[in-house]
Amino acid sequence: MDKERKTGNSPVDQRIVKVNGKKYTSYYFPLNQAPPDEAGVLVDFYHLWRNSNLEKDIPSRKDLPFEKLTGWHSYIRIVDMENSTPKEDKIIVSGERFNEYFGKQTMRTEINNREETDAAVLEEYQEFLNHIHNGQYAFVIGHAPNIDSRLHRVIWLDLPLSNDGTNVSHLLSVLVPLK
Repeated sequence: MDKERKTGNSPVDQRIVKVNGKKYTSYYFPLNQAPPDEAGVLVDFYHLWRNSNLEKDIPSRKDLPFEKLTGWHSYIRIVDMENSTPKEDKIIVSGERFNEYFGKQTMRTEINNREETDAAVLEEYQEFLNHIHNGQYAFVIGHAPNIDSRLHRVIWLDLPLSNDGTNVSHLLSVLVPLK
């Protein structure tokens, strides 16, 4: 990725994860830093999210009403991280196209539903949560099986939302399949 980067944006961390047939690389950036050019149309979504409330560190769900997300509805998922259980996250919104690639379960649920829980996968998921709760978001590149069970290249953003402008209460994910 670094050789392809045109913006000069450097992630604060990078992680490679494999879970349930999905392999992806997460790049973590500070909330006020736009994703790299290779994020394509997701750069526009980042700016929509970031500019929805410049007075707060983290925008809230109220700052992004349904009308502001026109054209993105099918590609997003919002997870309530405050009212989730240790075993399962509570999904608030999950678009049809998003579900084609990630199904109707969150990563936490997928990990917890595995017959054998891999300690390394749990550690990576906890690291992901640490980044999200500590003022960063994720730009992710990877492969995911869609409903036809073939692997497809996808990119997505995992962006925090907050009820109070500071503490993460929800996770907004937006996914774009690549050709």
